[in-house]
Amino acid sequence: MYAQMRGLVTPSDDTCVWRYMSIDKFLYLLAESKLFLCRADNLMDAWEGAVLQSHIRTMLPAHWDLSVRGEIGEIIQGYSRQMRKCTYLNCWHINNIESAAMWDACSKKSDSIALRTNVGRLKRSITTSETLMIGEVRYADYESDESLGTLETIRPFFAKRKCFEHERELRLIIQNCPIGDDSIGWDDTQDYMALDVNLLVLIEAVFVSPYAEKWLVSPLEKILNRMLDSAVPVHRSQLFNFDRQ
Repeated sequence: MYAQMRGLVTPSDDTCVWRYMSIDKFLYLLAESKLFLCRADNLMDAWEGAVLQSHIRTMLPAHWDLSVRGEIGEIIQGYSRQMRKCTYLNCWHINNIESAAMWDACSKKSDSIALRTNVGRLKRSITTSETLMIGEVRYADYESDESLGTLETIRPFFAKRKCFEHERELRLIIQNCPIGDDSIGWDDTQDYMALDVNLLVLIEAVFVSPYAEKWLVSPLEKILNRMLDSAVPVHRSQLFNFDRQ
């Protein structure tokens, strides 16, 4: 169930987005018709969902005793670290065109594809009873930006440091926390989530890596169209081709 949140920027439905992935992950998507969401604490960036003391200070009354504010800050930080264990993300790149940087950063060069769609198709393709948030990542200076302070548990996961600004990221996020469920501990949460997805709605086109061999396009297109029983265009990226006269 797609939900909106105040202050979260969700692009218009016609906004073009890309998902760069290895071919084995693409074949999993085709075989299972499921979109993979990674748990936040399994991602490479240790700053995922981070809340700093400087952020917390902006949320607490200035007249409170410093020691009290510090203790509350430690509690909030500890809770935010726990939230990493029950927050699940699926990430897309916002761009009207292919990105050379994303081919290099997000996939295994010759063994990779990029799936192109738009925000509207992405929303319509997903079927889930979970509360799902979709929004742009905000890139900020964590040391100086006091506006990052928030008590909303999901909002810190829509922010990243400025050094990642080239990613131009759109995120799908679900929080599935064991609050009020004594049978599940914070360390017992699942490593990932997989959402049912309608591939015919989701996939607009597929691009094979510019580093891949040309022969890969045809068999990949046959596999895709046989599994979906529909013609979906598969292109080999022309990103590095020079065909000007």
